[in-house]
Amino acid sequence: MAKVERALVWSALEELSESYREVLTLYYREGKSIAEVSAALETNVDAARQRLNRGRIMLKGHVAQLVEGVLVNSAPDKSFRVKVVAGLVSAGAVTNSGAATASGVAAAQTSGVSGVATATVSKIVAGTSMGMMGGLAGTVGGLGDAFLGIWLPAQFAPTETERQLVMRRGRVMMGFCLA
Repeated sequence: MAKVERALVWSALEELSESYREVLTLYYREGKSIAEVSAALETNVDAARQRLNRGRIMLKGHVAQLVEGVLVNSAPDKSFRVKVVAGLVSAGAVTNSGAATASGVAAAQTSGVSGVATATVSKIVAGTSMGMMGGLAGTVGGLGDAFLGIWLPAQFAPTETERQLVMRRGRVMMGFCLA
């Protein structure tokens, strides 16, 4: 991104006339004050300030045009649009089948069929259990990764003293993690 941003800025600066480009470059890139810019360009402070303001406005316009051009040229092609529409249609089919299931549950409840509430509670319990197991697995995995992040650099330490220092600091950090 930094390369793209730099290219974008320099491309926009090249579009400006030299008098505005000089003021902007001295002020922003060189970090000079308006007084220093006016002295470097041998002009009065008001003229330098006016060039800076006009240059900013022109630069904004050029950057906006460049960004608009990039966005238009990077728009997805027709095959992407077809895939999105197909995905939306299939998502609509899932939603419609879900709506049918919900209406079936409502009909079962109004007709006095028991077990629907029990099924809902068991689904909630199962979902909660899976969430807790996922959290536990994530914690254990994170601690394992932390151990490897300590142990592996210690193995490549050039001296035994550095190795011991890395391991000692790592144990302290693992203690904080466990706490």
